Amino acid sequence: MDRSKRSVARRARWATFGPIVCALSTACGAVATAQDFRIETALYANDAREPVSKATTLFEQGVVYDFLSQPRQVAVYRPKSAEQPGRFVLLDTDRKVRTELTTDRLEGLLAKVRSWAASQEEPLFRFQAKPRFEDSFDDEIGQLILSSDLMTYRVVTEPGGNAAAMAAYREFCDAYARLNAVTQRGMLPFARLKLNAILDELGRVPTSVELTIPQQKLRLRAVHAFMWRLSKDDRRKIETVRAQLGNFRPVDNAEFRKVTELASNPQDD
Repeated sequence: MDRSKRSVARRARWATFGPIVCALSTACGAVATAQDFRIETALYANDAREPVSKATTLFEQGVVYDFLSQPRQVAVYRPKSAEQPGRFVLLDTDRKVRTELTTDRLEGLLAKVRSWAASQEEPLFRFQAKPRFEDSFDDEIGQLILSSDLMTYRVVTEPGGNAAAMAAYREFCDAYARLNAVTQRGMLPFARLKLNAILDELGRVPTSVELTIPQQKLRLRAVHAFMWRLSKDDRRKIETVRAQLGNFRPVDNAEFRKVTELASNPQDD
């Protein structure tokens, strides 16, 4: 993949939000009883017919397994509890290494970046720090619009799953939006978090999320397919990841980022 396509892919990963899906803290008891389900996501940039990235996100017994195609990476999310914050384990399946980040650390890093962005003269930076939208929802067609001069979301929705599933989904999507902003050096997550909160209030999940940023001449679209159960193949993938969690070499965040970026940016590009 050339540099321009990688740049678009990074911005697209932020725009989805998580799962890259994201739309929808929840009490740990609700997460523990959440139903198992899956989400397939394809990300498109501008008028491209082929996705810049794909993801499969599996929710099983409160733990989330996200399989990303570009870069090839797996993220495992364990939700917060009374004793511990939420935690991501990132696995590079090609180089067989893993690293961990807590949601507390992500929120601390983003608080500093948000303060910096709010002080900038560039309008898009300031907007990302404190996003404000005009929102409207058409119940007949299930379309939600969050509009502004700098950034607009157009979201096609459908009714969500049970309350526990929606709570697990919301927690993961919020955490994943923050993760992408830090690890993929994407845009700030606060606009996406606002969208997630509105979807949660409506009790809806997104089947299509289109983000337009006129200043960057950028239009990104994420298409999501929800299935409210797991297949046998899904469960085999989860078992494989569980084995990898024990077998892959642990590294710190800086080393993980370095080996991943070297693999994604070969010198002969």
